[in-house]
Amino acid sequence: MLDIRNVSLSFGALKVLNNASFSLGKGEVLGLIGPNGAGKTSMMNVITGIHRPQTGEIRLGGIDITTSKPHEIAERGLRRTFQTSLLCSGMSVVENVMLGLEPQPAYGFWGALVGSPKVRQWEEEARQKSMEMLDWMGMAAFADRPGSSLSFGQQRLVEIARALVSRPSVLLLDEPAVGLTAPRVDELAEKIVSIRTEFGTSILLIEHVMQLVFAACSRVVVMNAGEVIADGDPKTVTADPRVVESYLGRGYYAES
Repeated sequence: MLDIRNVSLSFGALKVLNNASFSLGKGEVLGLIGPNGAGKTSMMNVITGIHRPQTGEIRLGGIDITTSKPHEIAERGLRRTFQTSLLCSGMSVVENVMLGLEPQPAYGFWGALVGSPKVRQWEEEARQKSMEMLDWMGMAAFADRPGSSLSFGQQRLVEIARALVSRPSVLLLDEPAVGLTAPRVDELAEKIVSIRTEFGTSILLIEHVMQLVFAACSRVVVMNAGEVIADGDPKTVTADPRVVESYLGRGYYAES
């Protein structure tokens, strides 16, 4: 579904990605882990068109998107969340989710100003779809609250709803477990697996919370210093000496 082939990215003399390659299969939940500064978010930014790599190729559903713009990639069915909360504070929760849908068709200035029947119909349909997604995420009770009134963990769930409401074929989640308690992490893992099974969505998950990685991911890719150093099932990868040394630490298994 998503193929990253020999991708390198530098900012001046700083190389943040170095000939990195991995793939995300159709309907797969893939974890992307590694220490801070490993290049995980840079990789996500390259995939979504925010940065353009100096070398390498990225293919989405067999189509080369290496030089595509972010909105073009989104139109091909790829959505993402970010590390930090990006809800619009002046909008309600349901209005924030509505932003994840395709833009409102152009009905002209006066049609938008007076609220023509077509404009109202679009808004009603968008609100209904957004409410259905909030309900599926267990957040419908918060629909009319300001986005800024929610806890950070709740905002993360709304951001996932916003990314998912358009039913993307590929969903990139950047540290969604930040701010969640252990029971909430387990609930999120169940939701991520449900996204795959119910919507057929392929998911790339960047995460430091290994509880979520083990519960949700069938395969894990590990990055360090811009390079892929391991790729396999979670149990095998986390036992790899290179992963233990560079990321998990020697006390990982003693504590787990």
